[in-house]
Amino acid sequence: PRPVPSGQPLEPTPPLMCYAVLDVSANDVLVVASGPAAPPRVALLTIEGSGGATQLTTVVDNPAPLPDAPPLTASLLSLHPPDIAPSDSTSDFEALLFVQEALLAPSGPRPPLHVHVHGGPHGSFLGEFRAMLYAWAAAGYALLLVNYRGSTGFGKAPLESLAGRVGSQDVADCLQAVEEVLKRGLADASRVVVTGGSHGGFLTCHLIGQAPHVFKVAACLNPVCNILSMPFTSDIPDWCYCECGVDEELGPAAADVLKRMHAMSPVHHI
Repeated sequence: PRPVPSGQPLEPTPPLMCYAVLDVSANDVLVVASGPAAPPRVALLTIEGSGGATQLTTVVDNPAPLPDAPPLTASLLSLHPPDIAPSDSTSDFEALLFVQEALLAPSGPRPPLHVHVHGGPHGSFLGEFRAMLYAWAAAGYALLLVNYRGSTGFGKAPLESLAGRVGSQDVADCLQAVEEVLKRGLADASRVVVTGGSHGGFLTCHLIGQAPHVFKVAACLNPVCNILSMPFTSDIPDWCYCECGVDEELGPAAADVLKRMHAMSPVHHI
C-alpha cells in the first residue's frame, strides 16, 4: 500500500502482498505469494506487454484455511526522525501496522499495541504471512513492525548509519513509531507490549530500560544484554566491533572500547 506520512489519518488500504521469486521465463514469474492475512500459495505472475499490467494466477493453493477471524488492515507508516533535516529523505524509515478493520472505527475501545522488533540488526519486516504475527493481530492486538534505520531494503546509507549507534538510533526509531501510532489514537497507550529476538531482544531490553513508562509487558528471545562480554564468549565477535562502530582487530580490546560497548548495552540502563 501507499505509505501514510506522519500526521495524516490512517485509512484502510488495498491488500498488502509479498512475492518471493522462484523462477522466471519470458514474461512469466513463478512466485510464492502471501500477505499478512493470506497464507502462502504458489502463483504465476504474468507481465503483459510494455505497460507492465500484471495478472496473478494461483498454481498451488494453500490447503490449510485460516480460522475464522475478522479482516485485517495492513498500513505502511512513513516516518522521519525529528533530529534529521526534513530534506534528508535517506533517513526516512517505515513501520507496518496490522490491525482488525473493526478496531479502526472512530468510537469504541482501542486495542492493545504489540510492538515486535526484528533482529539482525540488518534484517527487515516484509508484508508476508507469518503465522505468529497473524495470531497476535487476529487476537485483537494492533501489531506494529518497525523497520528502523539499519534495516535492509532501504539503501546503503540508512543501512550503514546504524553502525556505532546501536542502542540509540534504533531505539529512537522504535519509540517514534510507537508514539505515532498512539498519537493517532490507534491503540491503547496503557497496554503496550514489546517483543523481539537476537538484536530484537537487544532492542526490547533497551526499550524497557530507556522508556519503562511506555511498556507494560516485554518478552525477549536470546537477547544481547551486555556487548562487553561478547568479544570473549561469542562466535560473532566481529558483530560487537562493527555495530559499536569500532575499527578494531579481533582480540583484546582497549579499555575505552570496552567502556563504549558497555555504554551501548541494555545493562547500562539498569
